[in-house]
Amino acid sequence: MSTINPEHLKDGIHSYVSWEVPEGGQLHKFNFTHDYLDKRFQMDRNGENFMGWKKPTGFSQLWKSKDTNPEKVPFKFGKLQLDVQVVDLFDGYMYALDVNEKSLKRYKEDYYQWFNVWKVTVDEVEWRIVLDKKALEGFGNGEKIQDAKMTFAENGAAVSNFVLGGSAKFKIEGHGDKKTGITHTLLVNGNQVPLDINLDEPLYRRFDKVKFNLHNTGIM
Repeated sequence: MSTINPEHLKDGIHSYVSWEVPEGGQLHKFNFTHDYLDKRFQMDRNGENFMGWKKPTGFSQLWKSKDTNPEKVPFKFGKLQLDVQVVDLFDGYMYALDVNEKSLKRYKEDYYQWFNVWKVTVDEVEWRIVLDKKALEGFGNGEKIQDAKMTFAENGAAVSNFVLGGSAKFKIEGHGDKKTGITHTLLVNGNQVPLDINLDEPLYRRFDKVKFNLHNTGIM
């Protein structure tokens, strides 16, 4: 399948938007492209795994879908069902993302119930540390931390010590107990790192010069 080069999307007949979606220990960037003239949509994950979707053609299909606004454009990446809501405006389009039949914000809220995320820069390297609170597994920049040593207190709280790149010492401490709930903190060289919770839900609006000109001339 041919792909659309993002460098060519400044001509008013294409749009290009992206969303960041967390999944487990990873943070994916999904790039979405809309070709206005060919009615073609494309999405990729982290610049790879390109998938395309084209609006059904033919009179019967057009008749069935002509009043659909917003239009749902579906993509499937592993366990993630991504539905881009494409809103048809008089001068362009608006785009929003649903994940697994939830709004992106609601999906993220559910995600943070099960995962703790911290961001920290050590020796000029940016780290995204993720703790799977159910499996008690740690991830550094999307990769499982293999050398993390888990120890448990009598109350069930876990403590993990590990080293990532260089000599910085990372430590995840659990506080509380199973009955009242366990909270976790990340320490780097003894300094506590705040949780990173991102509930942003980008809503994009893009201009279509062809639609705008047709509207101004009274054709649309």
